[in-house]
Amino acid sequence: MKKLHEYLKKLCIPKFVAVAIIPQLILYFIVYYTIDGCIRKAPYEVMYSNKLLNSSLYGAYWSIIEAPFRETLIFQVIIIHIILLYSDSKKNQITAAALSSIIFGGVHFLQTTDFIWACFWGIRTGIFGLILNYAYIMNYYKFKNKFKGIATGILVVFLIHSGNNLLSAIFLKIINII
Repeated sequence: MKKLHEYLKKLCIPKFVAVAIIPQLILYFIVYYTIDGCIRKAPYEVMYSNKLLNSSLYGAYWSIIEAPFRETLIFQVIIIHIILLYSDSKKNQITAAALSSIIFGGVHFLQTTDFIWACFWGIRTGIFGLILNYAYIMNYYKFKNKFKGIATGILVVFLIHSGNNLLSAIFLKIINII
């Protein structure tokens, strides 16, 4: 784990963003289409959300720009820093990342009333939240200047989240055309 952390710390921002997005996005689509095809079709609210994202400029703006920015400020900056106010210890960093991920997943759990899909969204976004929180905390502590650390952390998390949503929209558009 330490070797992986050291490797990730040395990556430039574009490579780090790609490494953070691509593997989890592949897994996301495999699980999504397994549930949709074998267990239960995605409910209306999930399909409407995907349709809005792919058919409206505002929907695309909201999910690719606005939501990632707002969620970064809420779930990474505010929640993590409230916990880190008490102590900068590794234990508090892990606690902050875990708590923020649980809240992030919980908010997305409420995206649908279908229990199976709610569990899928909650778990999927909780895990994605861990990736975002790791990226934020790692970048925050890279710099002695805390303002630069916060700004870099926000930028990296925003790029990961926004890139994830953009690639999801493109993939869903391609799948729905075929």
